[in-house]
Amino acid sequence: MPTIYDVARQHFEAAHYPTALPIEAAYLHIGVFLGWAIEENLISDAFEEDFMLKIRHFKNREVSCTVISALWDGYITDEMLNRDGRSFAESYYLTGFYLKDYHKLYPKASTIYHIEDTWEHYEKVKAHLSEKYREWREENRQKNRS
Repeated sequence: MPTIYDVARQHFEAAHYPTALPIEAAYLHIGVFLGWAIEENLISDAFEEDFMLKIRHFKNREVSCTVISALWDGYITDEMLNRDGRSFAESYYLTGFYLKDYHKLYPKASTIYHIEDTWEHYEKVKAHLSEKYREWREENRQKNRS
């Protein structure tokens, strides 16, 4: 049974989800993380092989973060990521730090669902994720030296 890190359905079916927003808004934060993992080569070989064309469309900016998430029904699971991707997602995404940081990047947004699906937004979060990943790798290197 795969470990599910997040699924859009749990967001848009939740009582706190803003009813004025389309359900697609619940896919964005998942798609941003997945897109970043794709570009950082943190996806599994099987996932890359199975979805090569869709991944290429994302890398070419032909599909947005919301669309890349929707292609997999808003799921992000451990099966989609390689070993480093899973380890990072478990320590950053599953612990809730990702969503907290995601919202902190947009303090004027009333919720994480009120953020627009733009490439500018993606690049901002991508830079933050890359920094967090770099810090995580350094921490793990130091732990392994001990």
